[in-house]
Amino acid sequence: MNARALMPDDLVIVESDPEKIDTLA
Repeated sequence: MNARALMPDDLVIVESDPEKIDTLA
């Protein structure tokens, strides 16, 4: 979750790619 806060640009990508959410989580 911290990675999303540090990278706002990636936030949009993560929302589009659920698989990346698992990677960050």
